[in-house]
Amino acid sequence: MEDFDRYFWRSGPEGFWKLERQQEFREPGLESWEAFRRGHWDESLTLIEGQRSHYERYFRRIAGCGFSLHHVRCARGVLLRRTGA
Repeated sequence: MEDFDRYFWRSGPEGFWKLERQQEFREPGLESWEAFRRGHWDESLTLIEGQRSHYERYFRRIAGCGFSLHHVRCARGVLLRRTGA
């Protein structure tokens, strides 16, 4: 992690690009993910909301370092287009 942090916080104006290509997304031990996995959507969203200040500080720090973070996740499966209103 030290190596990652050293390069991450010095990304520069081109930004930091993270490309993930996982077949299945899992975050065992993360409370919001565990709630989502159990089908407790409202609990999951509440837990994520409780982390808002952490993420606000994190992204302010990134902006203060003069770069932006871009995250692309490729997921397996077909996206269905919604029709109607």
